[in-house]
Amino acid sequence: MMDDLILIVARELLRFAVQRQIACPITGEVLDVANAVLVDATDHGGAMVVVTGEAWDQHEQTIRAKLGGTRADVHDGRRLFGDT
Repeated sequence: MMDDLILIVARELLRFAVQRQIACPITGEVLDVANAVLVDATDHGGAMVVVTGEAWDQHEQTIRAKLGGTRADVHDGRRLFGDT
């Protein structure tokens, strides 16, 4: 039950972030929740950003560094929505 709740909250958080940001800051592509990755370092003194899955795969270390090099929670739509 708790795992289901965590999954639902993670999906809704990603949906909200995609709706708010609209486009990937790296590729310029319009974000799709099923392929977007939310990187949230706000609990650790950093920032939050949403990028495409492809941008995350290619630039993970750079993105983490730009968010302050802190720990970050990563919500990958490809996993949350079962595409991979």
